[in-house]
Amino acid sequence: MLTVNEFFAGEANTAKPISLIQPITDHEDEMLIAGNTENPIAIFLQGEHAFQWFEVAGSSNWTGLIIPNLSIEVDQTSAFNPNFQRNWIGAAVRSQTELTICVKAKGRNGTSNISVVSELPSLGDYKVGFNRWQLVLGDGSQKWVIRAFDLTQSAKP
Repeated sequence: MLTVNEFFAGEANTAKPISLIQPITDHEDEMLIAGNTENPIAIFLQGEHAFQWFEVAGSSNWTGLIIPNLSIEVDQTSAFNPNFQRNWIGAAVRSQTELTICVKAKGRNGTSNISVVSELPSLGDYKVGFNRWQLVLGDGSQKWVIRAFDLTQSAKP
């Protein structure tokens, strides 16, 4: 359960990265707000549009329960080398100074990466992908996993 000060309700364009928007009607989908505060991006996390994305600026059509101030954790045992293995849609990829999510490319076949966390310590020329990752609220003994992703399972999120 969430405490009453851990969420608010509103439009996707009011959510800051990294927030989860949970639907409150049958006509909405769960979304992760990524990108940066100047140009936030919504990534669908479920349904027929899973891991498709759109820019939320000016959008008032998407609403829900907004859980802000999340962190992302990766499962180091699910690490892979994205230079030698195709990125699975939904995988978290750490490269240079950011963590990205592999999403469906907009308007064409293939994939692209959307930045979720930036200004991390540089990895230089190295990259590492993760097929298991999770959205977390809080830390330490107050940590709660809000949503987990396991792309190694046959039933992908």
